[in-house]
Amino acid sequence: MSHHLLAPSSTTSATITGLSWVFFIMGGLATAGSIQQLYQRVFQLPKHAWDRLRALVWLALLVGWIALGTAAGRGFHASLTVLWWIVNVPAIMAFWWFTMWFLLARRVAWRRLVPCAVATGAFWMGMLLVFHFTFSGIVVGDDQKYGPIGVVFAPHRFGPRAVRTRARTFSALGPQRGSVCGSRSPRSRTG
Repeated sequence: MSHHLLAPSSTTSATITGLSWVFFIMGGLATAGSIQQLYQRVFQLPKHAWDRLRALVWLALLVGWIALGTAAGRGFHASLTVLWWIVNVPAIMAFWWFTMWFLLARRVAWRRLVPCAVATGAFWMGMLLVFHFTFSGIVVGDDQKYGPIGVVFAPHRFGPRAVRTRARTFSALGPQRGSVCGSRSPRSRTG
């Protein structure tokens, strides 16, 4: 009688997979909204209605970008590390440049976005560099110390610290006079 209480494993797996996609999409939309709000403050723009379709398109582009990087990058990074960095530094900066322009609904000219895109891309690449040298050791160490659950919790060590660091960085780079990101006075869209 108790065997009817539990669903077959294939049904459970399909449900979990479907639910994972729902959470992934909802989290991605929230991330796009947060990035949009952050850059609206940085560039001193009036609040703009959250465009769910724009956020969904950005999320799809992000997934495509990551899939392309994963498919092409594994062998490329392992065999030609220096060339991988030479290609990826401008590519990451271009990604953030496009992200700002797209999520801000083209309200800021491309040229005004360049310094902030360069700064964001540089910090992003710095984060990747730190992760490259520290993350594997943390995961392996946590696995040895705590078992499989240690692997699950290892990424959380970086979470709050990384968020605080990014918030401080963008505050420092924000709309103050002479800042890297933003401007002294809001201007209309020119490009």
